[in-house]
Amino acid sequence: MVTSRMTATVATAIVSVAAAAVLAAGAGATINGPCSASINGVNVKNQSSTSASGAIVVAKDAKVPVTMSASQPISNLQIRISLMGLGRTVKSGPAHGTSWARTVNVKDYSFWGVGLYQVTGSSTGAGLSCSGVAIVKVEGSPLSTPAGWASIALAAVGLLGIAGTALGALHGGGMVKATLLGLLSGLVAALGVTVLLQQYAVLFPTGRIAVGMLALGAIVGIGVPFLTHVLGTHGHGVAKGATPPPVAHS
Repeated sequence: MVTSRMTATVATAIVSVAAAAVLAAGAGATINGPCSASINGVNVKNQSSTSASGAIVVAKDAKVPVTMSASQPISNLQIRISLMGLGRTVKSGPAHGTSWARTVNVKDYSFWGVGLYQVTGSSTGAGLSCSGVAIVKVEGSPLSTPAGWASIALAAVGLLGIAGTALGALHGGGMVKATLLGLLSGLVAALGVTVLLQQYAVLFPTGRIAVGMLALGAIVGIGVPFLTHVLGTHGHGVAKGATPPPVAHS
């Protein structure tokens, strides 16, 4: 009964975190302010800022045009590429008139990885502040990039660590050590799986989703060894309390 309740509790927590991550993936506005924008000729207004299904596809070696126009004069522009809540400015500078156009060389940023990225174009001016956001899918095989292989290695090491920790806990290993190793293994596995999903263009990990995936990894990393420890202890207890078989006398 205790084991069943623990299993149900961990399973419920895992499902809750996963559901929160999926719901967060569909959120987000694409245009903020009195402006319009396009990436690779696609109107950003009609695209999702977080969903993989609405990604703008670009070639790994493409030179992608990014444009923005507003109803008022623009004095400054900025283009950022973001992943897991972290961003990097790839273009910035002064602008003139009510529109601007810049080209982003994908090859400069796609060596390390492919998959899904969030691109944000921003414009500011006197009494003006607007931005356009869209998901861009860089075509290519993750197996041809360092990020792809690194994510596979992290996922494998983390999952093997969880399995090894669970096996040790099943045979009566110390729970403090199992908890710490399980937590570390779960976080490593979650990071690897998250990047792998991003590289294969399955999921764009926003900051919230990245945190949710790490939380899920922590739950699994701690929960699995804990449950196997309970199962092992319960099994040993039954064995110890069992009635010994009768001894035959000659």
